[in-house]
Amino acid sequence: MIRMFTFVFLLYLFAAFALSAAMDPDALLQEAEQALERDPTDYKAWCKRALAAYTRAQYADAEKDFKKALSSAPPEKQPDILYNLGNCCFMQKSLQAAAASYRSGLKLRPNDADMLYNYAVTRKLMNEEKKQGDRDDSSKESQSGEGENKQGEKEQNQNEEPKQNEQPEKQPGQQAGEMSREEALRLLRALQEQERETSPNQDKKIIGGLRHEKDW
Repeated sequence: MIRMFTFVFLLYLFAAFALSAAMDPDALLQEAEQALERDPTDYKAWCKRALAAYTRAQYADAEKDFKKALSSAPPEKQPDILYNLGNCCFMQKSLQAAAASYRSGLKLRPNDADMLYNYAVTRKLMNEEKKQGDRDDSSKESQSGEGENKQGEKEQNQNEEPKQNEQPEKQPGQQAGEMSREEALRLLRALQEQERETSPNQDKKIIGGLRHEKDW
């Protein structure tokens, strides 16, 4: 899981550096500040401020500005801002917040392939992170019983086994309740596509760069 996250994270960094080379963050910031003096609700200006912060790897500041842009943006522009917001959260390793942003964007624009892909990657990393956490918890539980006698360990294992067996029965029901059948199918397709494109040698389109003025 760590290796996969590192690979995706580095690709996102590469996209961010490419974006930084193509745009002058100082000029973007100055333009945004001038526009906001005229109209504090100018969503395009907030997006430019966010973009300037993002190119400097100031992802928390970019996230705040995209949220401000979202509050005043017209409905047709909100999916692009939610996409950018998800990327900012992802770069801060806030996977749950990133997934929430992508999913909100998909509700407004269900056929957005890049957003669906990002959502699928994020959900997969969340699942792998959860599995790793479950394994770590199990390891801690086993280590905590090392100081007990053998009879005590047997009794503890007998008491814990039913709990461990109960978890898989609850898990499918909980996951199914998180999204509709249609969303689950689209997520599955995106995950399958992501599995086919894991080779770093492929000419793979990574969706780490932000959508900017031409999309607004």
